[in-house]
Amino acid sequence: MQCLTFYLERVEYAVDVRIVETVVENTGVTVVPSPLAYVAGAIDMRGQVIPVVDLGKKFGIPPKVNEQRGSIVVISVPQKNASINVGVMVDNVSEVVDIDEGTIECRGAANGACWHQYVKGVVRREGKLIVLLD
Repeated sequence: MQCLTFYLERVEYAVDVRIVETVVENTGVTVVPSPLAYVAGAIDMRGQVIPVVDLGKKFGIPPKVNEQRGSIVVISVPQKNASINVGVMVDNVSEVVDIDEGTIECRGAANGACWHQYVKGVVRREGKLIVLLD
């Protein structure tokens, strides 16, 4: 499977490229009121309003002081009858890599709700660990 890799606070993450719509530079997000602290707001992408989530906040990663995340990865999130596009704020996008599904470790190993809901597992690559998001 091919995956797009990106970083949040020096940790490398990956998502299947089949759900990635596009990657855009974070030039600013319009703040929209939300009861969810991790919802950063929305962006206008080619005439479509895209909700944006700060993945660092969602995962409980403290933000860097006075620094905004550099890129927004727009992904397609399946819903009951369709899918919606959601922007995910990340520090920076790295590359597209091939991941053999047989090399995915720690499937469902942690007890945290985030792990079970969002993490498919962990992959070893070039001496480091990549967190594969589901």
